[in-house]
Amino acid sequence: GGVPDKHVTVVGFSKGGVIALLASRVVGRDQVNWIIQAGCGPWIERLPDFIPRGHILSQLDQADDVAQSCSSLFSRMPEGSIVREDTLELGSGHGAFYSINPEWFEGAVEWAGK
Repeated sequence: GGVPDKHVTVVGFSKGGVIALLASRVVGRDQVNWIIQAGCGPWIERLPDFIPRGHILSQLDQADDVAQSCSSLFSRMPEGSIVREDTLELGSGHGAFYSINPEWFEGAVEWAGK
C-alpha cells in the first residue's frame, strides 16, 4: 500500500539539499522526485563513488557563492536518468530560496507534478 513513488517529492535547501541527495541513495527509489535547492558544492568531489537516485531537479541562483552546479554529480548517474538543472538569475545568491519566488517555485511545482 501507500503512495506511489511518483507522487512523492522531497525538497531540500542548502544543507537540507545535501541531506536530500544523500537520502535519495538510501531510499533508492527511481520514481521519487527530488528538488535540490542550492545543495551541491565541493562535497561532491569528496564522494566520487556517490550516485544519487530518482528524478532530480537542481535549482541554483547564478549569483550563489556558496553552492555550485550539480552537473558533475548528474554525470555519474546512469544513462536515461531524469535530471534537470535550473540556473536562475535572481541575484539573491544563496538566499534566493529564503522566500517564495515564482521563478523557482513554478519550476519546483512542475517538477513535483511529473
